[in-house]
Amino acid sequence: MTLPPLYPVGLRLAGVPCLVVGGGTVAGRKVAGLLDAKAAVTLVAPDPSRATALLGPSGPPRPPASLTVERRPYRPGEAA
Repeated sequence: MTLPPLYPVGLRLAGVPCLVVGGGTVAGRKVAGLLDAKAAVTLVAPDPSRATALLGPSGPPRPPASLTVERRPYRPGEAA
């Protein structure tokens, strides 16, 4: 089955609440991209260490208030 082509979309996310679930490297890349777009990011994962390692001192400076890390499992329905 061939998938239809994707349509690129540009979003202004400054100050928009965004939820990322997971603590791995993919989640870390998503968080970094959202923070670069000035989104208000919440990362939810029981062990977010791999994701947050990508946001270490070698990365660009980010305002600490733009990222909230909650060390716990995802709760069904919280993305709504």
